[in-house]
Amino acid sequence: MRGDDTSPQPIAEPSELERLRQENHALGEQVKTLVQLEQRLYRSQNALDQELRRIRALGAFALQLAAVTEQGEVLRETCVLLHDCFSLDRLALLRWTADGEASMVLGSARAAEPVTLQADELEALGALTSVTLAPPGGLPPGLARLFGRLCLQTEHVLCLALSAGAVPAVILALSVARKRPIHRDEQLGELHRPFLQLVGTHLRRAIEHCVLTADLRARSQSLTEVNTRLSESLQRLESTQAQLIESSKMEAIGRLAGGVAHDFNNLLTVILNHTSLAASGLAPESPEHEDLEQVMEAGRRAAEITSQLLALGRKQICKGTHLELGTTAQEVCRMLRTLLGRGVSLEVEVTADCVIVADRTQIEQVVMNLVLNARDAMPQGGVVRVLVRVAAAADVAELTPAVAPESMVVLEVIDTGVGMDPSTRARIFEPFFTTKAAGHGTGLGLSVVYGVVAHAGGHVAVHSAPAQGTRVAILLPRRERVAVLPTAEPRPAFAQGTRLLVVEDSEAIRRVVVRILGRAGFEVTEASDGVDALSKVAVQQRAFDLVLTDLNMPRMGGFELAERLANVLPEAQVVFMTGFSEELADVSRRAPQWPCMTKPFTPAQLLARVREQLDRVAVRAS
Repeated sequence: MRGDDTSPQPIAEPSELERLRQENHALGEQVKTLVQLEQRLYRSQNALDQELRRIRALGAFALQLAAVTEQGEVLRETCVLLHDCFSLDRLALLRWTADGEASMVLGSARAAEPVTLQADELEALGALTSVTLAPPGGLPPGLARLFGRLCLQTEHVLCLALSAGAVPAVILALSVARKRPIHRDEQLGELHRPFLQLVGTHLRRAIEHCVLTADLRARSQSLTEVNTRLSESLQRLESTQAQLIESSKMEAIGRLAGGVAHDFNNLLTVILNHTSLAASGLAPESPEHEDLEQVMEAGRRAAEITSQLLALGRKQICKGTHLELGTTAQEVCRMLRTLLGRGVSLEVEVTADCVIVADRTQIEQVVMNLVLNARDAMPQGGVVRVLVRVAAAADVAELTPAVAPESMVVLEVIDTGVGMDPSTRARIFEPFFTTKAAGHGTGLGLSVVYGVVAHAGGHVAVHSAPAQGTRVAILLPRRERVAVLPTAEPRPAFAQGTRLLVVEDSEAIRRVVVRILGRAGFEVTEASDGVDALSKVAVQQRAFDLVLTDLNMPRMGGFELAERLANVLPEAQVVFMTGFSEELADVSRRAPQWPCMTKPFTPAQLLARVREQLDRVAVRAS
């Protein structure tokens, strides 16, 4: 039947299958192309990310180098940057000097000692440019040999000759663990040459900064040292200038004081001797005798003041003897304890072998003045310490830096009193300057201390501040101890009829001296000066036994007269008299054999000196 018949299905044509296959293949190619594009995009993105990281690392590197001032630290930071940016397995740093010596300063493999560069090695290093990509086999023979001598493997070596200004350096990149040689990677290829050149630029600038910083630091240190030396020199100069000003001021005041003392002593000589002669003729219990005793006491006190003026002017006749300073200070302090009063204690610490050459009386006066001044500075009580010791380096550096400490001794007087402000401390050595109430001080105590110490070749330093007490340090030359030889006791040889010649330009002094000697039984002839004395000697029938002469007289002084008398009267003895003279310092040099008697003197002192000299002659004659 027709209803049961089925119609045949249509069959696809071969051309359609082929088309489908072609479309499928095209689609696969497109997918493949897309995958390749995606891979390329990924690699590009990765490269861009790496480049961005390197750029950021380079920026951080540049900022970090701005704070680095050491060349070694700069080079280490450069190696760290390259290692981090390019994932290098190992880095090493080669440096060389202008003397032709190379060494490894970074890296695990380094030579034990620097090696000396040969000519071709030095030439090869100098020929390297800022970035040199040298694959194995491409290294110059000189560099290859140098790396071997420095214990560096030459496989997979890439030289980065980064210009470092004044510091020649080659950073060597080595890769010994990578599967492929590092020079085949794009990491350090031509693509990254600009980056590496920027690294070299930053490195060069950082090294130049380090060099400049080191130079500035050295210059700054040098300038600091120069400034320190200049400051010390300026301080020494100011100290020396202050000492010179003080010395000049004291010298001028001393000359003035000495001149005043000379005239004052002449007057006191007349007053004391006439008063003594007048008193000798009165009964001791009479009111007139007591009045004259008061006059003589005032004259003696005036003589003490003139003695202080002479000490101030350093014009005093000093009997320099070897003294144990510690013993002298102890003896003076023993007497002073009763004068200090309640509430003031005195401590004495002395060291043996502190021998000086000075006038004992003057040194005693120095200790006394300092201790009593310290007492007056402690109205509420306190402690006075007197120290005698061998000088230390600090003492000498303060006053006389050119002197060895062991050649000086120090006398210190320290109190716990009210102290002084700088203005007061600057004037304490001025004559007649005092902070005490009227009638309680002459203002000559410390001036006398200054004069005595200066005359003895010493120095004085005063340290004081308000409410912090005062320390006075005296530096004196130390001497060797000498043995004291026993002297024979002089035997009296004075006899009536001994002839004396008195030579004095002051008529008042001459008359009173002649009167005193005449009353003692001497035959006395007087002369007004040296010329007059020589004329008297020429007309006398007998020689004079002793000539008592003033030092400073018109026409002819005492020194010249003594020299002339040595030819005319070789047996005659000479005794000098003086109150003050510019030639006083020459007494021991020009006429050391003759004694000198200071004005003012009393009749007893005059007769004792004359008899002492005559007795010495008698002892030598026997």
